[in-house]
Amino acid sequence: MLMIRLIRVGRKNQPYFRIGVIPKREAAQGQAIEVVGSYNPRAATKDKLNLKAERIQYWLDIGAQPSTTVHNLLVDGGILKDKLILHSLKRKKKKDLPAGKAGEEKKPEKPPEKIEPPKIKETKQAASSLMEQGVEQAIKEEEKKEEVKEKIEVAKEETESKEEKKK
Repeated sequence: MLMIRLIRVGRKNQPYFRIGVIPKREAAQGQAIEVVGSYNPRAATKDKLNLKAERIQYWLDIGAQPSTTVHNLLVDGGILKDKLILHSLKRKKKKDLPAGKAGEEKKPEKPPEKIEPPKIKETKQAASSLMEQGVEQAIKEEEKKEEVKEKIEVAKEETESKEEKKK
């Protein structure tokens, strides 16, 4: 299959393109079968596009397909009467392409399980119960500390009283 493509020949930061007929599988910058026009995007509007209308029509009649950009240039040049093609509409997205071999059907994927956020009341209740447990634990620890202090004081008093009796 033949393509009518742009072939870049301009310098760095100075784009200039030839419009050439190239086999589809050959590199875009490869040798053209025939150069049928040129496109200079930096030129003034009237010198921007030079086309050989007869030769382009000949290659289109043979079955050459223009690239999207060349198609749009041919519409601007008046050779084609079609509408402009948007690049994003021509390309297929990866998710639209079939997976695996041709003829195989995609297996339907399971929808992800919905995770419900915890309800506010439940969260508040859980937080308050944790807080109450924390407060209760803190109170118990304080009571234990006080009991230990009392036992230490009682033990000190007993030792002091024994020492006094010995004297």
